[in-house]
Amino acid sequence: MHIALRRRMERQLGQPVSDAAWELAEKERYVAEALDPNLADGQEGLLGYLGELLRLTDRGPVHPRSRASGHPAAWSSDDLMARVRAVSRLVAEDAAGDEEILRFRHRVLGRDTPMSPDEAEAYLELPEAREPRLKGSFDPGPAGVLKYQNRHISHDLHVWAGSPLDELRKLAGSLAQSYPWEPAQAAAFVLEGLIPLARPFVLHVPQTWGKGERRRARIFMEVDAWIPAATVLRAYREVQRQILPGHNRPVSRRTVDLVNFVLQRRPATWPKLLGLWNSEHPTAGYSDYRHMRFAFERARRSLLVPRYRLYSGETGGSRSGDPDRKPPASKMAKGTQPSRQATAP
Repeated sequence: MHIALRRRMERQLGQPVSDAAWELAEKERYVAEALDPNLADGQEGLLGYLGELLRLTDRGPVHPRSRASGHPAAWSSDDLMARVRAVSRLVAEDAAGDEEILRFRHRVLGRDTPMSPDEAEAYLELPEAREPRLKGSFDPGPAGVLKYQNRHISHDLHVWAGSPLDELRKLAGSLAQSYPWEPAQAAAFVLEGLIPLARPFVLHVPQTWGKGERRRARIFMEVDAWIPAATVLRAYREVQRQILPGHNRPVSRRTVDLVNFVLQRRPATWPKLLGLWNSEHPTAGYSDYRHMRFAFERARRSLLVPRYRLYSGETGGSRSGDPDRKPPASKMAKGTQPSRQATAP
């Protein structure tokens, strides 16, 4: 394994060298040349190769394009955002030596180092990158959609199953399960080495319609365990205030008991219900059955169909913690569709 040489390379690079990266350097004969005493620049060659192999493009982490990927409350603290950026860079440095990524570049792209943005964008346009590698009678299956986002473009590319870009799509999906990234970010990391902004806090608010009105709204959160509990609570309250502005007052226990009482005794008349209620609840009685019926109907509407408003994701403040950041321009290419910003997935 040539441990001493590997440790020397790591010290000079200032980052760890993964087993996959080292094995690739051995396969390409850089390690052997570094150990050859007759080659004065052998170690420099190995260092340069490893540096390019693990190269990252760090002009600040690339923000995810999905509006459901984070919530302003999660990034409201400068200290928290600084930690997210640090985590993003550490994760990217660790992933740079990922065996699947290095193998994909070597086997599919025919190179070991990341592409430049221009090279990556040109590669995405190549017809042969979208077509199946095996042609003829082979049925590649239905086309898939590769999501890709760098600093300039945001693509939804329709690619054939079995094509090089379809392999990139699958790899990006797998990486998004292992690292705190979106598939679009992961795809750009594979091709360009762009550092994705980590997603330690993901929020979705699906809303269900029925009978011409919103019948249900739920708040789903995926939160890394290190996120402060106060941040999670603040985000939940912020979303709740938007979808239930002024309508989330707690229903009293008396009112809840009234609803259960009436429903358990249907189809009794309201005058009869009034007498039964007042006899069982002498300290919480009603003076008139009409007052009792009004209280029941108001509680029924509040409990059954709260007056939900549409959640747009806009609750004030900077969504990403970077108010000067401009969203990437959506670029149309052959076989692409405009990207859609998810508001309520």
